[in-house]
Amino acid sequence: MDAVIIIGKNLSPTLAKARANGAYVFGADQGAKYCLDHQIRLDSFVGDFDSVNEEEKHRILTCGAVIEELNPHKDVTDTAHALSLCKWFNRVTILGGVMGDRIEHFLANVDLLRSRPNTCFMEDDDSFIVVLDHTRMNVSRNEWEYVSVFALTEAKVTLLGMEYPLEHRDLMPGDPIGVSNQIKEDSGAILSESGLLLVVLHRKKTVSQ
Repeated sequence: MDAVIIIGKNLSPTLAKARANGAYVFGADQGAKYCLDHQIRLDSFVGDFDSVNEEEKHRILTCGAVIEELNPHKDVTDTAHALSLCKWFNRVTILGGVMGDRIEHFLANVDLLRSRPNTCFMEDDDSFIVVLDHTRMNVSRNEWEYVSVFALTEAKVTLLGMEYPLEHRDLMPGDPIGVSNQIKEDSGAILSESGLLLVVLHRKKTVSQ
């Protein structure tokens, strides 16, 4: 079974419902309100209720979800705690919050992906982000406008079917060569041959959510 952790920013209900279908749904603080507002089944709430008002808090407490209320004075974010509860799920998708007005939370969420390479993703209406480790990822030109890869550690990468292909390229943190590539063939592939590789895909606007 898969899990989704819903944050709710820059996230269409259509995409959220598609990813939540058949998955275990965590609402991370205000993400729980998002679920209730858009009739998405909420299985578990994780958070300190600092992003909702009293009426919204009551709705969450009485919706039938498992409630894990956190102390506001804590050492982890709501999303990080929710992810720590997902050890037994094969795949986890963090929905929403890719940028927003709190860039520090976005950076913290990207850093969380390191803890589960290949199996934990962050997604919103515009972007899909994952950390790859010794694996291949296929990407479709019909869905993705831009493909960017960044080395989180010293890495080796091959890019196939791209406008700017790479073959067994050593990539170091801080090297910008992997920014904003495009898929030249019907589909392309990213091969993470060694090290940790951060992949950011930018969705074409013509694709229906």
